[in-house]
Amino acid sequence: LGSVQASIDAVYARYIQVKPDGKLTQEGIRQVFEKLDAEYTAAAKRRNVKATKGPAANDVSEVYSPPRVTEVAESTGLRKGWALDLTVNQEDGTPWDLSTAENQARALKLQQEQAPELPIASPMCAAFSTLQNLNYRNMKPQELIDKIKVAMAHIDFALHMCEVQAKAGRYFLFEHPVQAKSWSLSRVKHMFKYKGVTTVAVS
Repeated sequence: LGSVQASIDAVYARYIQVKPDGKLTQEGIRQVFEKLDAEYTAAAKRRNVKATKGPAANDVSEVYSPPRVTEVAESTGLRKGWALDLTVNQEDGTPWDLSTAENQARALKLQQEQAPELPIASPMCAAFSTLQNLNYRNMKPQELIDKIKVAMAHIDFALHMCEVQAKAGRYFLFEHPVQAKSWSLSRVKHMFKYKGVTTVAVS
């Protein structure tokens, strides 16, 4: 993320609007989201996404979630897959911390090996909530940049796994609250380049 940080630092120095007390204006908040979103979207467009091959080894898997849907799926006769989450340990006893490049590589390898029919990606959504947006007005620019950069990195990885599915002609489900700001991100909208991708609001 070095290039992302350097780029955002440069933007902050020139463009991000702040109040006299150094805290963000509403426009400054929008600028932080917009610039970070542009960086992650550009990186996604340059990424070489490898499609899964071979038959699916499981029907339903989960990312950024403990075993929930997979447990229900198994009870209905579907083949239960993996669940990758901080609350779930790997074989070596360490948690599935998907903020590290090493664990992301392991997750992608697992996806390539098992080619799940439907992975459900549910990255953390708090940073994109309406309530959080009210708190952002009390933050200094660097505080917000650091917070949103972490949140967008997780969304980017979740969508990377979804793209692996789409490129192979398999299913995926990306889950976020309907009111979350994440739905307006170009990084999320980038997924609509794949045939058959659509959104569904569930109450």
